[in-house]
Amino acid sequence: MKSTTTESITKEYDAFVFDLDGVVWKGMTPIKGAVDKINELISNKKEVRFLTNNATKTRGTTAKRLLDLGLKTKVEHVYTSGYATALYLNKNYPGSKIHIMGTEELKKEIELQDFKTVDRGADFVVAGLDKSFTYEKLNQALQNVVEDGAKIIACNMDNSYPTEEEIRPGAGSIVTALMVASGRPTEIVIGKPSTTCYDLILEELDFPKPRCLMVGDKIQTDLLGARQAGMSTCMVLSGIGCKADIEELSFYPEHVIDSVCSIA
Repeated sequence: MKSTTTESITKEYDAFVFDLDGVVWKGMTPIKGAVDKINELISNKKEVRFLTNNATKTRGTTAKRLLDLGLKTKVEHVYTSGYATALYLNKNYPGSKIHIMGTEELKKEIELQDFKTVDRGADFVVAGLDKSFTYEKLNQALQNVVEDGAKIIACNMDNSYPTEEEIRPGAGSIVTALMVASGRPTEIVIGKPSTTCYDLILEELDFPKPRCLMVGDKIQTDLLGARQAGMSTCMVLSGIGCKADIEELSFYPEHVIDSVCSIA
């Protein structure tokens, strides 16, 4: 087990990958000091990327929110599970017909990779969080799976996510509804803790994996996936996770800190 202090974290790593919900912001409220600390890392020539399981927004929309907060980033440094899903499909199943069980922005992200999205006759159902989820949307996705033979691809299987007021249901609750209704499993889960999304970033960064630090608040997703991908890990206690979560897994994060602003 490594130190859980903040001493020399900056010196130990070439690249930092930050989760968003619970790390950079909580709901609509920025985590105090997070923006300034991340900008400091960027100013010190550290490579900084952002990785979120939130597929309700495109990477462009997500990057705009970061920029509006004052972060010195760009679209190319933002990875969402929706964007990672689009890249996975483009690499492995180009030309497929896709049904979206999710938001209009998820649909746009898939279409930006030159896929045709359809109501029926899909090869794949891409499922993600949708705050306007309805029985009819579930039924339409179900028909694509049981009648048309579409396979289910989950952007992520997060049980919940934090807001300022409360913990709310995540994409996993919606994906599970489709799995239960159809009796079919997912073909693949793209978002954390799957290594698929981490591998995209690691390939771009091209540093030794242990020199890349994943900073997240969920040990079962953010940190477990990063460890499996070969990255180092840092748990922040500003989001949904707590120290007791560490006892559920067989590894200990390299660092455990109160929030991003504690990075030294």
